Amino acid sequence: MRLLTRLLILWLLSERPLHGYRIKQILDEEGLRFWFPVEVGSLYSVLRTLEREGHVRVVGVEREGRRPQRTQFAITPEGRRHFQMLLQEAWISPPKKGDPFQLALAAPSELGDEVVRRLAQTRLTMLEQRLATIQARSRSAPAAAVAGREAVLTEAEFRWLEEWIRSQGGDQDGGDRAVPKSRPEVQLIANLVVHDAESRILLVRYDPDDERWWLPGADLEPYQHPDQAAREVLAAFPGLRPEVLSMSFVDSFRGRRGWHVVFNYGVSAEGEPGGAYPAGWFSVAELPRTVHGAWEKEVIRRIVPS
Repeated sequence: MRLLTRLLILWLLSERPLHGYRIKQILDEEGLRFWFPVEVGSLYSVLRTLEREGHVRVVGVEREGRRPQRTQFAITPEGRRHFQMLLQEAWISPPKKGDPFQLALAAPSELGDEVVRRLAQTRLTMLEQRLATIQARSRSAPAAAVAGREAVLTEAEFRWLEEWIRSQGGDQDGGDRAVPKSRPEVQLIANLVVHDAESRILLVRYDPDDERWWLPGADLEPYQHPDQAAREVLAAFPGLRPEVLSMSFVDSFRGRRGWHVVFNYGVSAEGEPGGAYPAGWFSVAELPRTVHGAWEKEVIRRIVPS
């Protein structure tokens, strides 16, 4: 469980710096907690361990009003390599053993046939309910594959147990139950595809320790219009001369910090961008590695004429 907590912390910090309380809020959000059930109480202990190991570092302290100071953390280059190593291990590691249900199957005589049949029916109903919950919450999953795999594994367990009950001479009398829908936190984002007369794309590295590039963008402040946020993003690059700014389309998907609603803008501009972040122009055919991979390429394809 602590390994999963470690992975989740590094995953969230790989996108942007966060303070510990904000990480706790994200992991405790109902939609994400369903897919990654971790003990958020151990979060600060794992965060301190990651700091001692050099995988995260303190980048600032912030205070809102009279609230306590909150230390903000960022992933380090070593932490990103460690995160990538853990992800590789996750791909090739076999499923964890040690399910207590396995022992319950091995010792039915301790409970008696009648009790075991009743408990099996209860478990079957629970699995049926979980399948309905997975379907209801599939859109809150951080990736479609997460919900898909969970559904297939749960359905396989359901079918196996159904057949086992038949083999024991029992009946099936489970039913569906009402399932409350998840409401993940909504993040509003202004995302800009800035291109010049040669159809080159402007990309920026918001984290100098991360080799990956971003499309320019920012979260909207409360009650801020997306157009204003887009103009503020452009203002962060002195030397850039925007000529046309227009909203192209709105996208939505489950991200790391909740449900993302992205206002995608097309911007015609010229000039060499300056500012606090490394930025540069890239040919569409030779884009460097980006944070979200295929998503940026699809957004660019939809906005920039071929």
